[in-house]
Amino acid sequence: MPQLKFVSTRGAAPPVTLSEAIAKGLAPDGGLYVPTRLPRVDVAAFAGVSGLPHVARGALDGFFAGDRLRPVLGQIADAALDLPAPTTAVAGCPDPLFALELSMDRPRRSRISARVSWPRASKGCRRRIRSP
Repeated sequence: MPQLKFVSTRGAAPPVTLSEAIAKGLAPDGGLYVPTRLPRVDVAAFAGVSGLPHVARGALDGFFAGDRLRPVLGQIADAALDLPAPTTAVAGCPDPLFALELSMDRPRRSRISARVSWPRASKGCRRRIRSP
């Protein structure tokens, strides 16, 4: 699979790799980096998979394809998403289907966890980018 490129939402910065987009944060023109295309996701890869880190690996694999961070995608997902996920079974579905609860009526645990997980993932990615 060819390496995915990321471009600025403002259109005045050159395309970059995933590693470069993570390391830079914002594009030089002040825009956000977005992928030039959305990679295909192999639905079969999710058969029998449970837990946020495992789901993230399958969902993000196409974004990491060809990038030097690809070999450590599993480690990044584990570090960023090793947290409880409040899910609720969706009634009336023949297959087990669960929805992530993001209700403000719940304890703030999910909101706090989401805030904690991104800095951990970002720090881990940047550390791996800097190392040879």
